[in-house]
Formats: sequence, structure tokens, C-alpha cells
Amino acid sequence: MEEKIQRVLRNFSVLSKLDKQKQIIHWVKKGSELIIPILKSIAAEDSEVQIRFLARKGLYHLNKRFKEEVKFHFESQSFSE
Repeated sequence: MEEKIQRVLRNFSVLSKLDKQKQIIHWVKKGSELIIPILKSIAAEDSEVQIRFLARKGLYHLNKRFKEEVKFHFESQSFSE
């Protein structure tokens, strides 16, 4: 798994600033939990301030979405299950 993340980060690092923004937005809209470690790395290490900010914003939205899904799933279960 770590190897795949490193490969994605290498591919991401060669993109232009505009393409990086588009890629982050695509990942967040797709909404996979697997992208969270990649976004964390981008938020911490990318050379562009705007890209780091966008990655942090994406992390915020993904974390919020997944917490709401867990909360909804928990509330929809009855005690007899």
C-alpha cells in the first residue's frame, strides 16, 4: 500500500499547478477514504501554498463526510441488531 501511495505522489508531483488543483478536486468529489493519506502528504509537503491549502480543505470535507456517514449508520441501527 505504501508503495502505491509513493507512486501516486510521484505522479502528482510532476503535474502543473492547475492540474494538481483539478486532481485534488476530483479525488475529493470521488470521496474514497483511500485518498486521505495521499492528501495528508500533499498538505504537508507540496511546494505550492495553494495546493497545500486545497489538500487540507479536501481532507476537512472528506473527514466530515465520513463522520456523517458513520453517525447516520449508527443512528439507523436498532438496538435489537
